[in-house]
Amino acid sequence: MKRVLLTGMSGTGKSTVVAELAARGYKAVDADFGGYSELVAVPDGEVTGVGGGQDWVWREDAIAELLSTEDTDVLFVCGCSPNQGEFSFDHVVLLSAPARVIAERLAGRTTNSFGKDAGELARTLELRETIEPLLRDGADLELDTTASLDQTVDAVLRHVLGNGAPVVIVDYDDGWPNLFERLRRPLATALGPLASRIEHVGSTSVPGLAAKPIIDMVIVLDSAGDLDEAAARIRPLGYERRGDLGVPGREAFSRPGDLPAHHLYASAADGEQLARQLAFRDALRASPETARAYAALKRELAQRFRTDRVGYTDAKTSFIEYVLNGGR
Repeated sequence: MKRVLLTGMSGTGKSTVVAELAARGYKAVDADFGGYSELVAVPDGEVTGVGGGQDWVWREDAIAELLSTEDTDVLFVCGCSPNQGEFSFDHVVLLSAPARVIAERLAGRTTNSFGKDAGELARTLELRETIEPLLRDGADLELDTTASLDQTVDAVLRHVLGNGAPVVIVDYDDGWPNLFERLRRPLATALGPLASRIEHVGSTSVPGLAAKPIIDMVIVLDSAGDLDEAAARIRPLGYERRGDLGVPGREAFSRPGDLPAHHLYASAADGEQLARQLAFRDALRASPETARAYAALKRELAQRFRTDRVGYTDAKTSFIEYVLNGGR
């Protein structure tokens, strides 16, 4: 089993990255939670993230037990502790960001209040100058997390896994429709009548179907001419345009780093790719037998093309065309 440490200062996105890895099906643990850390006394003059003669350190028994497990191919652990050097990792990835970005993230963070106090922010920036260089010396990869979350996570996986991130297929999750709705609502509010609807597509939209645990969504516009306005309206939510990514007539967006794994696209209502996606989805929804056959194929291909996502996608094409042609 490969053991990977994701480390860095507060505000560099450690928890966001490890949550995304978990969402993609990897065993990923945030050592700030789950009883892996404890508050201990330190000398009053020592600069720590907590301050006031206290600091959070890893519980050695809990971390040792976690690292001794052999129930997965790769284990990701995120955290930054004074005693993390006592443990052995196959890879250490340093996540970093400019001081300005760290300050903005801590000020706007909603998951906890740390960093909003001026003293806490000052300590964090001081640690960035004194402790981050030590972390850099022990890391075999450094990533600037001002890149998109997808880019950061993909870079971690390429570094750790070599040939590429494995295709992970999981059993259907009854919570996927609710997750889609949770992601859809703020988009619908921002877009208003500009979007005729927002469609849940891909395998997570088919009840009972095994899938990669990533929600696929398409904003449906009355006209391709509305794309610029739609992009402007959702940009305050954190979505940035990425172009068509090789699929004419469909615009892709990078997602905000604090949201669950999902892909967002926009298409005109008469878009060819949209029509194919909806037709294939509806065919699978209408035929549990076809959906089961597709699930079996995906699991087989995920093993055959484990680190070749392009090969995995291409190998599904004949089945998709068969279904879209009415089983001919």
